[in-house]
Amino acid sequence: MIKFVRLDERLIHGQVAVKWIKQFNITHVIVAKDSLVKDNLMKKTLKMAAPEGTKVAVQSIAGTAKMLQNPKADNANIMLIVDNPADALELIRQIPQIKEINVGNYGRNSINHEPDERKQLTKNIYVNGKEREEFKKLVETGRFIYFQTVPEDKKEDLKDILGGK
Repeated sequence: MIKFVRLDERLIHGQVAVKWIKQFNITHVIVAKDSLVKDNLMKKTLKMAAPEGTKVAVQSIAGTAKMLQNPKADNANIMLIVDNPADALELIRQIPQIKEINVGNYGRNSINHEPDERKQLTKNIYVNGKEREEFKKLVETGRFIYFQTVPEDKKEDLKDILGGK
C-alpha cells in the first residue's frame, strides 16, 4: 500500500532515509524514473542510501504502476519517489490511488533542468517557467500537493505557494 509519495530531485538521501522512511514505517521504496532503469551504478547507490532492511526498486513510471498492481504490494508500506513534476504528473495518471504528493527539494540542481531563469518559490523549490506550469498541472489534478522538507515542518499547500509568486 502506498504510504507516502515524495518529489525530491535528490531521490534517496539523508532526509528521506532518516526522517521520512521512519515516519511512515516504510518497508519498500520505489524510485520511479525511466532513465534510471538501466543505470546499474545509480541503482546500487540508491540501494546503499536506504536504511538497512528497506527494499529499494528502481522502475520506470509504467513499471511502478505495474508493481503496485501486484497483490503483494497491499501488504507493504511503500514510498514512491520521483525527481521532477512531469514524472509526478504521469504517476498520478497511471496510479489514481495517489491522493497527495510531498514536495521536498527541487530546482537547485540546474544541471538536470532546462537552462531557463529560475525563480525561488520556497526555501527549497526553484522553478523555471516550464516547471512552474508542470507544478500547476499537478495542483490542478485535485490532489493535495504540498511542500514539507521534514516531518517536523508545517505542510505548505503548493496551490498557495504558486498563487503568491
